[in-house]
Amino acid sequence: MVIRGARAQHPASSVDNVPTGRHDGFMDREITRRSPKVAARQKLLDATLALIRKKGYSSTSVDELCAQAGVTKGAFFHHFKSKDALAVGAAIAAASIDHLHRYIE
Repeated sequence: MVIRGARAQHPASSVDNVPTGRHDGFMDREITRRSPKVAARQKLLDATLALIRKKGYSSTSVDELCAQAGVTKGAFFHHFKSKDALAVGAAIAAASIDHLHRYIE
């Protein structure tokens, strides 16, 4: 039998479950799986600040926010209960950033 690469097929044995220190990409998959969620939330926060500053709160729709952020409406409601909740989150994020800039200066 010729074994090629680290993932060669072999029958399961009792040593297959012994920790080796090799994570087999698990950590990479975990980070990749979570990153789009964080990115979608941040995109929504950024889009909200930009659109509300440009058009005003009342004139900005959830559909416009999703289009600007490049996320689905389902992603919007996964992260935020309502447009009001997103606006509050964006305001808090903006205030935190402003506070950080003042602290650094």
